[in-house]
Amino acid sequence: MDIFNCYKLLLGLHAHVIGRMWPMNYR
Repeated sequence: MDIFNCYKLLLGLHAHVIGRMWPMNYR
């Protein structure tokens, strides 16, 4: 299940970047 963990981490990082770019859309 290492792949899943890595995917989750990547998704979280992507979400963080999006939130930083669009704080208005980030809730």
